This record gives sequence, C-alpha cells and structure tokens, in this order.
Amino acid sequence: MRFSICFFLISLSFLSYGQQTRSVSGTVQDTANVNLDGVTVRLVSVSDTLTTTTDADGTFYFDRVTSSEFRLVFSLFGFQLQDNFYRVNPLYLTNQLITVILQPQRNILKEVVVFAVPIEIRGDTVQYNAAAYQYGEGALLEELLKKLQGVEVKRSGRVVAHGVPVSRIKVNNKEFFGGDVLTATRNLPAEIIENVQIIDDYGDQANFTGIKNSSPEKIINITIKEDRNRGMFGQVTTGLGTDHRYIGSVSANSFDNDKQLSVLGSVNNTNASLFSFGDITGAGGRESSSSDLSSMIEMDDGINRTNSVGMNFRNTLSEKITMYGGYVFVNRTNETYGTTDITSNFQSGAIVSEETSNLHSVNDRHSLTWNVESKLSDRTYLKISPTLTYQTNDGDSDGVSTVENGLLTTSGQISSIDESFTPRGELDMFFNHRFKKEGRRFSMTVHGDLSEDDKENSVSEYNVHIDSSYAAPLRRIERYSQSLFNDRDVKNFSLRASYIEPIGEKSLIEINYEHTYASYKNSRKTFNIGSFGANTPVSDSTILDYAYQYQLNRAGFNFQYNDDRTTYTIGFGLQPTRLVGYYTHSPDTATNKNYLNFVPSLRVAYKINKFSNFSIHYQGRNNQPDFAQIQPVQDRTNSQNIIFGNPLLKSEFINQLSLQYRSFALKSGNSFFSSLTFQNIKDKIVVNRVSVPNTTKQWTSYQNTSGYFDANAYYLYSLSLIEEVLNVNFSGSAIYTNNISYINFQKNKGRYLVYTQGLQASVMQDDWLDIDFRGSYTLNHTSNSLVSLHDNVASTWMFGVGGKTYFGKWAFSFDISQRVNNGYSDFINANPTLLNAYFERTFLKNNRGAIRIQAYDLFNQNTGFSHDVYGNETYQTRNNRLGRYFLVSLNFRLQKFPDLK
Repeated sequence: MRFSICFFLISLSFLSYGQQTRSVSGTVQDTANVNLDGVTVRLVSVSDTLTTTTDADGTFYFDRVTSSEFRLVFSLFGFQLQDNFYRVNPLYLTNQLITVILQPQRNILKEVVVFAVPIEIRGDTVQYNAAAYQYGEGALLEELLKKLQGVEVKRSGRVVAHGVPVSRIKVNNKEFFGGDVLTATRNLPAEIIENVQIIDDYGDQANFTGIKNSSPEKIINITIKEDRNRGMFGQVTTGLGTDHRYIGSVSANSFDNDKQLSVLGSVNNTNASLFSFGDITGAGGRESSSSDLSSMIEMDDGINRTNSVGMNFRNTLSEKITMYGGYVFVNRTNETYGTTDITSNFQSGAIVSEETSNLHSVNDRHSLTWNVESKLSDRTYLKISPTLTYQTNDGDSDGVSTVENGLLTTSGQISSIDESFTPRGELDMFFNHRFKKEGRRFSMTVHGDLSEDDKENSVSEYNVHIDSSYAAPLRRIERYSQSLFNDRDVKNFSLRASYIEPIGEKSLIEINYEHTYASYKNSRKTFNIGSFGANTPVSDSTILDYAYQYQLNRAGFNFQYNDDRTTYTIGFGLQPTRLVGYYTHSPDTATNKNYLNFVPSLRVAYKINKFSNFSIHYQGRNNQPDFAQIQPVQDRTNSQNIIFGNPLLKSEFINQLSLQYRSFALKSGNSFFSSLTFQNIKDKIVVNRVSVPNTTKQWTSYQNTSGYFDANAYYLYSLSLIEEVLNVNFSGSAIYTNNISYINFQKNKGRYLVYTQGLQASVMQDDWLDIDFRGSYTLNHTSNSLVSLHDNVASTWMFGVGGKTYFGKWAFSFDISQRVNNGYSDFINANPTLLNAYFERTFLKNNRGAIRIQAYDLFNQNTGFSHDVYGNETYQTRNNRLGRYFLVSLNFRLQKFPDLK
C-alpha cells in the first residue's frame, strides 16, 4: 500500500513537472557585435506560437514556454532571415539564454519575407502559408499551388490535393465564380494570397453542428492578405501564332474588404480555359498524368475554340446581410478525330473492333449563381443559394468500324446528328439557430432541383456482314436509319434536420432526420426504317413513357465526445428506401421495391499534436440506378451493341471505411500525408454481356449482384534536403478492385490493380533558377476468374524535366517529358516526347509588361492515348490533340493597392 502511494505521488510529481513552463531569452546582434533593436522574433513549437521584438539593448524574452523543443525565427529589414532549431534541457526550468548573430542582406532592395510555418494542420484543414514558398514575379495562384506539398495541378488545370480532386474553391470563405476552380487558379495573383487551406468539407450543416456523417468533398479556401484586400488588380493578354492560333484574355478585379467585383473574358483557339465549363477536360477529353510536365499546353483531346465571359460580385449590405454570386457564359467548339480498339472477351473467343470517328460539337452554357447570407439575430443564421443553368449542344459525327468474331466480319459506316438543350434550376437553403442554453442547436438543410434534358438524334448506319466459313464467303448488307427523341424531366428534393443537446462540457447528442425524393419521367421515341431489299431487317418503331421514383427516409442518433485531442462520434440510423417504376400510360403495371437498412456510423479524430492528426470514418449510403440501366425497352442506337434495361433493379448500398493520417515535422520541415479507403457494395449494379451466336453483335443488360469491393491507398512524403533549395516528394497510390460482371450469364470476378509510384525533385535558387524533375511508374494488372478470359499486364513510365531561369529582365523556360508504354496496342506516337519552351522579356515599371515568344510541342508528337478496362472489355483510344505551333504574346499586369504607388 505504501509503495502504491509513493508511486502515485512520484507519478503525480512528474506529471506536474512535465506541465511546468520555462522562460527563453537572448540577445540579437549584427556581425560587428552591435545589439539590434526591433528584430521580429517568432517562437514556434508543437504547443506554442509566440511573437515578440527585441528592445533597445537587442534582447528578447518569452515567458511560459511549455515545450523543450522549438524554432526561433529572426527577421529584420536589411538582414538575412535566420531560422534556428533549439532543444533545451527539459529539467532546466529557469531562463534559457540564446545569442544570435544576423548576417547583412545581400540585396536590401528586395522585400524580406517574414518567416511562416509552411504547414499547419487544424482538424480537417491543412493550411499552407504562402510566405513560406517561392514563386516568380507575376505568378498566378496555379503556380503557387504547384509548390505546395501534396497538391498537384494537372495540365488541364484540374487540382488534386492529397490524392483527391478539388471540387470547389473559395476566397475568404465565400465562393468565387460559383466555386469554379480554374477561374480562381488562372486569374488570382499569387502575391495577394496569405494562406491556402485544403479542407475536407462536410457541408454547411456539419460545419455548424460538428457532426460529420457524410462523405467530404475536397475544397480550397484562399485567404487574402490584409493589405491586399483593398485595391484593384488584373491583367490583359493578347497573342498571335502560326497555324492561325490566337489568344486574348482580360481580367479586372476590385476588392474593398467585404465588397468585391471581378470581370473576366477570354477568346482563344489554343485549348486554353478560364472557366472549368463543367468538366474541365473538355469535350472528349482524357486527362494526362501529372508526370507530363507541360504546364504551358492544354491536354484536351481535339481542337477547341473557346469564348467566355464572367462576372462575380460580393457586397455586405449591412451587418446582417451579405450577398455574393456571379454569371458565366462559355461557348466552345470542339473537333476531335481518333481511333478506338475494343476487345470484348467471351468464353467462345474475342470480338475485336476498330472504330475511327470524327466529331464536331458546339456547346453553349449559361450559369447564374447567387448567395444570400443573413444573420436574422445573434443566434439565428439563414443562407439561401439559387442556381440557374442553361446548356445547349449541337453535334455531328461520322465514322467507320470493323468488327471481327472468328470468321465473321462486319464493316460499317455510321453518322449521327445530335441536338440537346438542358435547363436546370437549383435552390439550397440552410437554417441554423442557437438556443440560450450553451451548445443547444437546431439546423436544417433543404435542397430542390428541377431539370429537363431534351435530345434529338438522327443516326444512319450501313453495315456489310461477311461470313468466311463458306468456300464462297456469304455477304449480307444491313442499313438502319433512326430518329430518336428523348425527353427527361427530373425533380429532386431533400431535407435534413438536426437537433443537438449538450451533455456536460465535452459531450453532446444529436437526433437527425433525412428525407430524399427523386422523380424521373422519361419519354423516348424511336423510329427505325430498314431498306436494301428483303435481307434487311426492319425494326419496329417504339414509344416509351416511363417514370420512376426513389424515396429515402432516415432517422438517426449520434453521440459525440470532444476534448483537446480527441473527437469521436458514434451513431446509427434506420433507413427505409423505396423504388417505384411504371409506364405513365399504365401506372397499374408498377414495380415496387422496398428495403430497410440499419446504418451504423463511426468517426474518430485524434490530434497527436499541433502538426499531426489521425482520423477513421465509417458510413453507409444508398445509390439508385439511372434511367439507362432501368429503362424497360431495348436501346438499338448502336446495332452492334443492343442494350436492355432492367426495371427490377434494386438500389445499391455502399459501406465505406476511410482512414487518414497527416503529419508535419517542425524541425525538418518534412510532411507526410496518407489515406486508405475501403468500399463494399451490396446489390452492386453490374453488366451482363452476351455474344449473339453466329454474329458480331453483343447484348448488354444489367443486374444486381454481391461480392464487389475496392480499396484505394495513397501516400505522399515530402522532405527538404536543402532548406528552401532542394525539395523531394515521394508519392504513391494503389487501387485494387474486385469487380463482378457476367459474361454470357456466367459470373466473372475481374481483379484490377493500378499501382503508381512517383518521384519529384525541385530545385530553387534565390530568384534566378527554378527546375523540376519528375518521374513515375504505373502498373495496370488485370486478372479474371473465368479461365476463358485473358489476363493483361501493362505499364507506363513517365519522365520529365521543366525549368525556368532569369537573366535580369529576360527569362527562359522549358519542359520536356517522355512517356513509355508497355503492353498496349502499337499505336503510332503512343510514346510521345513533348517539348515546349519560351523566351520572355519584361518591361515597364515593376516589370508590369511582358512579351513572350513561345514554342509548343516542338517535336509535333502530342497525341491523346488512353487504356481502360470495363468488365470483359478493353478500350485503347488515340485522339488528336493540338500540335506544334508558335505564339507571340503580350501581357500587362495592372494593380493598384493603397500602399503601392
């Protein structure tokens, strides 16, 4: 007993001892041992972030420092920034004395950047301090993002953060141009940015309640420097090139704290974009790997001519009301031609087809977004967000194909004319009320969505069938002419209400309810005409009016505990769902499916220290079939692949488990990000492909099955070998899918592994050299449980070097990349070498003007190549892309801030 008491007292004393603080002081001098007054001194540790300045005697003093390991950063105009790491004796609690000598700044004409900790991890937010990264004068946000650990910027402009695509972007916590990523990254200057925050966003309701049960989306929030949040800035660019290439763009921004106005416009035929235009890869686009270094060339398939204009507005009308939103119009014309090889493996052999197509499309899109935020009282908040979009598309295509199945061959020609228009209106409302009792809250989210999709298609198909199994091959001709009219009306409504009651200081309970209703009405008319004599089959015309509704109700309960380090939420929900489908002219023939799911949920987040955390999250959700899968009639748009819908399909239920670990080392500046996600899908909707005997045709239908799962792992390790000079990133990902499909009604387990390992090294030397080395290896491995199906192994090596160097007012930039594919079809230029370069000369005050001579794809090898596997089918596609040309451009940067002349 005495031993236990003694042990308890000793442990208590050590615990108390570990929580004591120490003081840190010192003197700052120059190389002549003269004490320096006014030096900014910043102390950063796992538990402390403190700032002070030296007095007239050059001394500084910090009281109550809790950590025995910390960094001290010293900065003073005219002297070099000094950043030192210290480890003091943890048993020594009195004054820790430090003496520092500052070296004179070699070039005092340049601004001394105050040190900022590069990365701070705050729960679901990773914050990058822009002051800790170097970028060229006049650089845009896109260039800054490329410097951040764990952030990739694809050639198309798509941003991927910690392995997840970024879906939206905000400026000062408000959406900028509707959250469009490209608009912000290619228009906001890097010099006005203070912080870049990568956020796992669970929505407005979760941000207010703290209960995070849904899947997050990855968003970026940009915070503007306080001294740059008032002023005007923008730029004008114009250029002409060979092969009739041209580009012109203008951006004008006026920021006055809470009042902002931005106007943007662009015309070009160089595949460049100021706006994402929905899918930023463009019509028919396939995104290239990040190891293709050419940031100066757009990698959309085909040739795009784009005209765009947009306006964004924000104003605080009063202390209680803020309004912001914008309008965007984009007109895009695309011309794409290419070749696709498709291999469909069946038990009896493979059906191999080669298709060559030419596509021309014109797409117009109008988008209007608006937000009204109101603080109805000190305790009540309301946000209303309407969105209106209108999109039209006119396109025509033609192509030829050859399909072989053993001794059977079908040669075909197909052409089509497509017209569509899609109006859509959305309304989101969020309401939150805090009661007088601390922690008691009620919130509600409402979403409404009305859309219409009207399409008209005219398809002409001419096929020649040859059977070589006879001594004299048999030849048969088919011709189809189809007119298709598709009308689709969609109504979506969802509501989620949450009531939170605190239990003590660290715990709370939530009672929530969710209702989702979706209604789809589809009208499809097909008129088929056969010709060419008696041997040509005539398909009857079909008229379909089919509707289906999906309804979900969910009642749930959550318990949450919070302290300084740990947050965990445990909950469950009862979720009945209903799926009803029927012919609109005969609703008595309805199919009715009802299900009840018990959905547990778990989320644990642990803060290891100020710079690292760990989280684990489980959730379940439903996914309903779409119209193409559920329609009860045949789709004969492609006579070689007839599609049968299945109105008896059930909705899928997805179980998902996610783990995430993030860490930043204060002493070394190294960072590590990793994630692992596992999914199991009950009643997975899969395809059943059937080869039609004695033909080159296939039938495709859909059904539910079990056994599907996938896993996705990602990591990034970033380290600084020579601080602010040499940085190295190791990254890797692995995706394993156990996919289920049916081949001629036999179940097949397709096991797909895609593994990628990448290495990037960047060197930046002051303001005269910035060079980047990248390499990656990707392995695609496919195996099947049906022994009659072929396994496949393919790989890709990617290598690249890009750099920029400065000679006074001159700059030279280049990037070259090489792709090496193995195990793919022998396409011409499937392994392209891409080289781009430019010379630039700046002029005017503060280098506001620049003239650039650019060369794109000097070897003229830019082609779009892709390899995809879906069930028993392997697709290999090669499309045209913008090739070699030269461009001369002028750029003028305009800016006026209160502190700048």
